[in-house]
Amino acid sequence: MDTKQKTVDLQIPLNQSTVTKEFTLDTGFIPRVVAYTNGIENATKEMLQLALLDSNGNEIIPAVSIKNWEAKTGGNYMESMKPLGIEAKGRTFKLVFTTDRNLAAVPPVAILPKVQVVFLYSKTK
Repeated sequence: MDTKQKTVDLQIPLNQSTVTKEFTLDTGFIPRVVAYTNGIENATKEMLQLALLDSNGNEIIPAVSIKNWEAKTGGNYMESMKPLGIEAKGRTFKLVFTTDRNLAAVPPVAILPKVQVVFLYSKTK
C-alpha cells in the first residue's frame, strides 16, 4: 500500500470562535486521520472541537474535543491515529474548528487557535 498524506491547516480568526474550511481529498481510501494544535487548549483549559462533514453538511465525524483527534500512545504511527475508514472518491469535505469563545482575547495566552489535520490515504483508481 502506497500511503500518502494530505494536510489541512485551520486558524480561528481574531474575534471569532469558529472557522470552516472546504478541501478535496484525492480518490483513495482514508484509513486514519490525526490533528495537531498549537497547544492553546492546554494553555487556556478551553474546549476546542473539530468536526468532519461531507460537502452536503452530513457529519462524518461529529464535533468532538480536539483531544479525540490527537495521536494516541502505543503502536506505530498509523495505529496511533484516529480511525476513519472512508473512500474519498475525489469529493469535497469540510472541517469545522470551534472554541467556546474568542481565545485571542483570553489572557495571558492571547493567541489564535490553530490546528493541522493530517489525512492518510492510499490512492485508488
